[in-house]
Amino acid sequence: MKPIYKLTVGIIFSALPVAVFIALIFLMFGQTQDADTWRSHTFVVMEASEKFMSVLKDAETGQRGYLLTGNKDYLAPHLNSQVSIANVLAELRRLTQDNPAQQHRLDGLTPLVNSKLEELSQTLALYQHGQRTEALEIVNRNLGKSTMDRIRAMMDEFNAMEKSLLA
Repeated sequence: MKPIYKLTVGIIFSALPVAVFIALIFLMFGQTQDADTWRSHTFVVMEASEKFMSVLKDAETGQRGYLLTGNKDYLAPHLNSQVSIANVLAELRRLTQDNPAQQHRLDGLTPLVNSKLEELSQTLALYQHGQRTEALEIVNRNLGKSTMDRIRAMMDEFNAMEKSLLA
């Protein structure tokens, strides 16, 4: 073998560990950026789920306040929440489109939310038509509370899944 080839082969073999080391650094840096992106995404999902529960509680609080006092000012949070609930649920769907398990949870959540909103609207309509006793009887049956408990349980599962993704 000619000396020039020996020198070239020697340089290549001595440079190979450095090249491998540099490649590993770029690979690890890329993985760290991916992990940071997913971590950030998960926090956005959890923030949206908290907002969803807050808006749903506002709807319920407005309904209860109105039924107890007859003061129409209590209806504002309830009315505002109607659009917000749909928007936040749509946002949760969009944010979790890559996660079939979370999509499935949201599919199960939607009829419960619709049921809860229907119960709230029904009691308000009864009250506004002078049927206060009937409206309060619906509340006293605890169907709305039961539905809300199921919603909370589903959202706890939803958030537990997101927390596990952070780990």
